[in-house]
Amino acid sequence: MTDPAPHAPEGPRAAPVDVGDPLFPAGFAAVALTVGFTFTRVFIGLAGQRSALAAFGSFATVTGALLALVAIARHAWSPGASLGLVARALRAVTLAPLVALSFAGMFSLDVALPLQWAALASLSALVLVAGVRGLVLAALRGAPLASTTLALVVLGEEFELFAPVLKLASRNSAALARLAQVAGTLGEVAAVLGVTLAFVWSFRAALRQLGAARTAIFLAVPATFTLVLVRIAVKLPRTSELVARAAFGARFDLAGVGGAGHPSAGALVGYASLFALMVGAASLSFASAPVDGGAGARRGIAWVALLLAGFGAVSIAGVIDPLRAVLVAFAVLLLEAAVEREPAR
Repeated sequence: MTDPAPHAPEGPRAAPVDVGDPLFPAGFAAVALTVGFTFTRVFIGLAGQRSALAAFGSFATVTGALLALVAIARHAWSPGASLGLVARALRAVTLAPLVALSFAGMFSLDVALPLQWAALASLSALVLVAGVRGLVLAALRGAPLASTTLALVVLGEEFELFAPVLKLASRNSAALARLAQVAGTLGEVAAVLGVTLAFVWSFRAALRQLGAARTAIFLAVPATFTLVLVRIAVKLPRTSELVARAAFGARFDLAGVGGAGHPSAGALVGYASLFALMVGAASLSFASAPVDGGAGARRGIAWVALLLAGFGAVSIAGVIDPLRAVLVAFAVLLLEAAVEREPAR
């Protein structure tokens, strides 16, 4: 008898993805929301002149919001979230006002004020609970970068949720006006730090999973995108400012102009770089998605959702923008799920 041929040493295997993975339909929601956002917010002038584009953008936005609500429900109390029955029931109750606001906002901008306040409290509680749970999970797994990023996301979103409310309430109060300004500035500070750490987190995860050579390939597109954005901000500062304010709710508090005045070209470059870093974080997260058990995919979609959510500017819808509320809830729950699936070091 002959000895069997020796087996070649096996390389690292990809982390298994659970059957019945509750990521669906999050990916489809992100694509639809991005398309709708592009036509209804970024190219709003073009859509205003082309009714077909405006209708298509609205259809994509509503479709994406509905799919995002389904994804939110699955991530909020799916079996994969390792939550007890009581915790799932509490999340269902917490999400109810947010879901009601979303459907009301699809049919009319004139949403009852009590429902808006209930949805604001609902979203604030969800951001706090899901974000802190993800933070704790990351800390227990020895991932200080992830936990710090999540802490900044929670702080930033809480400031961004209540800054517009304070601004609306400050018409007859100088103290509330100053408080609203401080909250807005702190929200932007948290955004700058959070986006920077989000990029570093995604870069380190891709480097660990893919190696330096493949990570560099996936950095090429964000790097090119950054150069294009910076050039546009320098060459077309007022157009860039208009898009930033209308599409992303940028207030330029850190630039010292707040809601009035025009930011300098340097400030516009800084905000454009913030946008580019988030795109880079999403790109690097998606790059590692096939080999990290789904953590990268969730992280990538979450960064896209937070990018589309933008800053919490006062909206014509009232104290809370239904679409922004859906995007923020979507992102925070996905980040919580991403931390749960991060491969062990």
